[in-house]
Amino acid sequence: MWGSDELWAWLNQFGIICTIVGFALAVVTFVYVRKVRVLLVSKSRLPAVYGDITRLMPEVRAGLKTWEDSKEDVIHKLYEVRGHIQNIRPSLGSKEKALADVLISLLAYERKWYSSKVSEMSRDDGWYISRRMTEFEVMLNGLDKDNEAARI
Repeated sequence: MWGSDELWAWLNQFGIICTIVGFALAVVTFVYVRKVRVLLVSKSRLPAVYGDITRLMPEVRAGLKTWEDSKEDVIHKLYEVRGHIQNIRPSLGSKEKALADVLISLLAYERKWYSSKVSEMSRDDGWYISRRMTEFEVMLNGLDKDNEAARI
């Protein structure tokens, strides 16, 4: 029985099949672990980014009231907000992601490839962005509360 070539050939084939199945399970496990890790990181970043945005926006609104004196500070803070939005964008839902894309495009005040002029932000542009940011803050707050409820 143990010396049978037929038995050893069958065990060899069984071992090869087990190795292939084990490798496939290892790959699937690594893929799922990575997805869970990305999900956890994105969910844990949301409250921090929401807090940063809600801290920056009152400063932006105060600067818009004194536009002539604080124009550069307001633009700097809006670029900070833009960075936060770009950072959190991959972990947003479809509705929030669409609004994030709109805000990112509204906050882009650099030279375009097809034009030699740099567009300047006006006070009205700033107030429009502020209104859209209020909508985004509310959406982020709802998403944060949904994530918090899902953890319970």
